Amino acid sequence: MKESAVLFGKYNNLVGIITDPSPSKVPPIPVAFLILNSGFLHRVGPARLYTKLARSLAKTGFTVLRFDFSGVGDSEPTKDQSPYEVSTVHEAQEAMDLLSLKRGINKFVLTGICSGANHSLRIASSDPRVVGAVPIEIYTYITTSYYLHYYLRHGLKYRTWLNLLKGNIKISRSFRFLIGILRKGAEPPPAEADRIWVLPPVEKVASNIRDLVHRGVCLCFIYAKGSASYYNYRTHVKNMTRELKSFNKIQILEFEEADHTFTPLSQQDSIINAICEWSQSTVTPKETPQNLEDVKAPV
Repeated sequence: MKESAVLFGKYNNLVGIITDPSPSKVPPIPVAFLILNSGFLHRVGPARLYTKLARSLAKTGFTVLRFDFSGVGDSEPTKDQSPYEVSTVHEAQEAMDLLSLKRGINKFVLTGICSGANHSLRIASSDPRVVGAVPIEIYTYITTSYYLHYYLRHGLKYRTWLNLLKGNIKISRSFRFLIGILRKGAEPPPAEADRIWVLPPVEKVASNIRDLVHRGVCLCFIYAKGSASYYNYRTHVKNMTRELKSFNKIQILEFEEADHTFTPLSQQDSIINAICEWSQSTVTPKETPQNLEDVKAPV
């Protein structure tokens, strides 16, 4: 394995690290990974997860580029006045161009946590060179199913009943709220002025997923159930695309004990192993894609 720093982009302002597999031990695979910033975190990722992931993928034969978008980490701000949603797509495409020129690779898999996951779907939809994406903790929607799972999950906990007996839970208020949800459905997200990040319409996300699957892009959605404040049931993605039949292109992995940024080292090892196994069995050209079912990740 070899790592080298690179400076690239239209304005030569983007900083990244290319991690190459060792040719003497693992034959290089003609598919490269791009690891995208999580919010404004440096390209090492939360708790150095991106660095560990890049090195593990390289050991299995993949070339990996983890880089900072303009204005993040070591990358200088761009001179372009394009909106962030547009500039991130262009900069990811420049990263692909770099690996095409330097390594002769023309197929790519995108991954990232939170906003990096959001970027991965938008970039994948914008460039046909993307053959796979691993969105980690991508945007989710508070739906009626979410509330049903939430109340069922908490209703089975001993502490919930203890708080109820102590009078710490207003059961009448909770019951009225649940009945209202069942009658009217979940409330839409707050208006843009009330949020830092505004979720795109669920119909748009579902349409993007359908388009990617029909294009042959393999998707692996990863969620941390330890951050159950906004994700708590396994059919979330499928519920957005009920009519989609090509689910052999979609895998959903859950990690019971992980938090939003996969801080515990044991969970980091689990997610890294899961991504490496998925990439070898799914996006490696020499292998036939398997019929992937939803599976529960090891904890």
